[in-house]
Amino acid sequence: MPMSNQFRNAPGRRPALQAGDSLVIQIAAEVIGISSRENPADAVLRDALRSRRLPTPEQQWEISRAVFNYFRWFGWLERERPLPGQIKYAMELAQGFAERPQSFSDEKLVERCVPDWVREQIEVSPAWVRAIQSEPKLWLRARHGQGGALVVKLGAAKLEKDLLPDVVIYKGEEDLFRRAEFHAGEF
Repeated sequence: MPMSNQFRNAPGRRPALQAGDSLVIQIAAEVIGISSRENPADAVLRDALRSRRLPTPEQQWEISRAVFNYFRWFGWLERERPLPGQIKYAMELAQGFAERPQSFSDEKLVERCVPDWVREQIEVSPAWVRAIQSEPKLWLRARHGQGGALVVKLGAAKLEKDLLPDVVIYKGEEDLFRRAEFHAGEF
């Protein structure tokens, strides 16, 4: 059952991983192991989830999160550790950053989160690194004049009218492609 009224990074929501999440770690490790420059992680992940009927929607979300947190926190991982341990640590780092971002120093974030070649090409600021280390936001554009109504229907959403009219940020976990509002073209 979707948890549309809970927020993904809300402190106390649930630990990054629980003991019963071995399937999540196993599939995430398979995806990461197959991923390469020629086989981008998002395409490998999509194929891996599509080819299995076993994971629940929540497990699929956790697998996706595990894969992308692994790559987001790659510079912090000890490569000599087994891959499942690296994935678990990346999830712990992501949860710690979501709950206490100021516990991560600007210097360490810039040093470990951005490859050297990027720092050679652009000026890297701590604010930018903090933004890219955060969980991505899901922005929706509601039909003209319907942003407030969409927020009510979705539950875990907020109208961002200071940015643009009818712009909604979704903070839930439900697969929005399965919502009637999506199929009706409301966003």
